[in-house]
Amino acid sequence: MLFKYLLPAAALLATAACMSFSTYGNDNCAGQNKIRTGVIGPKEGCQKRAPDEKGVAVMVEDGNVADESMYAVFFKSEDCDPSGMINKTELGCSTRHGIAPAGYGSWEIWDMCEGQAGCSL
Repeated sequence: MLFKYLLPAAALLATAACMSFSTYGNDNCAGQNKIRTGVIGPKEGCQKRAPDEKGVAVMVEDGNVADESMYAVFFKSEDCDPSGMINKTELGCSTRHGIAPAGYGSWEIWDMCEGQAGCSL
């Protein structure tokens, strides 16, 4: 009986639009300096930068078209205030995209196609 509920839930999770991320204690997003790692999407909201975080690496899942419109957006403030947006990236380490290690206070995943039928970036 439980199986009838688990299969649809698993299918829903498999198609959810999310990005893999890792935060690092160094500015090249490499080595044994990972602080946090996981999967995140727009619904998780604003992520405040921890004091020891110096870089954020993001990666879209290969073949998942829904991920292709997602970006990690970096802000000066700790509350993801859009007026203080610094830069965005869809792939790789934040510091390789001109985001200084101490220059951001928060970051968030934005879906540039959210709510737009047929959107293609």
